[in-house]
Amino acid sequence: MKPWLGVAPTGASFEIAEYAIYQVRDGRFVHMTALHDAGELRRQLTG
Repeated sequence: MKPWLGVAPTGASFEIAEYAIYQVRDGRFVHMTALHDAGELRRQLTG
């Protein structure tokens, strides 16, 4: 496993609130963007 957000893997769990934006064209998903608070994730992983 590789570091993520500059934090080495520990096996610790974390909670995330994520917002997803989907673009639909002709009834099909054509693009998805996910937004999350990387700073909060890093805080949980290093705290």
